Amino acid sequence: MADQQAAAARAEISSSIATIKDAESTMTTDLSSMVVMKEKRDRYESVYKAASSELEKLLSQTSTSDPEEMKDRKAERALTDELGTLENTTTFAVRFTSLNMLPNQTMNLTLKEAETMLSIETTKEANKALIQNNLAKGAGEIRSILTTELDRGLLEHIGSSAQWAAEEADRQRQETRRVFNNVGTTMFERLKVSPITGVSLNNDYNIEINWAEGPPTGLTGAGGERTIIAAALLIAMRKAYTPEIPILMLDGVMENLDARPREELLAFLGEYAKTEEIAVLTSRLNRDYDSAKVINL
Repeated sequence: MADQQAAAARAEISSSIATIKDAESTMTTDLSSMVVMKEKRDRYESVYKAASSELEKLLSQTSTSDPEEMKDRKAERALTDELGTLENTTTFAVRFTSLNMLPNQTMNLTLKEAETMLSIETTKEANKALIQNNLAKGAGEIRSILTTELDRGLLEHIGSSAQWAAEEADRQRQETRRVFNNVGTTMFERLKVSPITGVSLNNDYNIEINWAEGPPTGLTGAGGERTIIAAALLIAMRKAYTPEIPILMLDGVMENLDARPREELLAFLGEYAKTEEIAVLTSRLNRDYDSAKVINL
């Protein structure tokens, strides 16, 4: 009976080996199916370990002098030793379709690297410089950079980098909203030529306009009023996204305003520049001059 149970255990091992070989031959996959593959691998490994343990127990209870039987047992033990190193040698062939990687660009990742990529484990801090130094680049160029960085250990930083980028983007959006709401209120309080009393960004980051009469509305108003709202948004974005750069440039804003609102906006910008200790540069096309004229306020 022990021999029969041993044979059954050997059959289970053979089935596990066949399953593992089949998995290795079709291991190339994308990120979305890797979690499923890992679960299957763990399940087959558990079955294999249980069968191996049962086989060892049964073999210890039986003895034989049959040369063929001894040969089979020796082969089984050799196979057990080989499969014991499976976890250290198994690799996953991965291709990042989001980076437009070609079939010949497939990467072979170890189990630990695959787990890191799936954010199962984060080993190193965020690569802030990689994100900050490439914000102005296009999507195609960024894909190329990331593909190159994969060979330089990017996967060890990917989880923490993604988390930092999300938190930083949210912080900048909230700061833009805060500054815009402040500037949008004080600017229109100063500009008495408009029935608008203030502009703000709501919780969904949509513009709301408050009027001297009537309920708040979305973005509306005359061309000059829209221009002033755009100027307020530029002021807020500079302070939120590039506070270390003490320069604010408003190109083509003044020529969309009539004389009085233009003078009042310039006065507001002059006071804002002194308060924030920055330089504010504005431009206006004036056909009365043949060359550029610089005016300091």
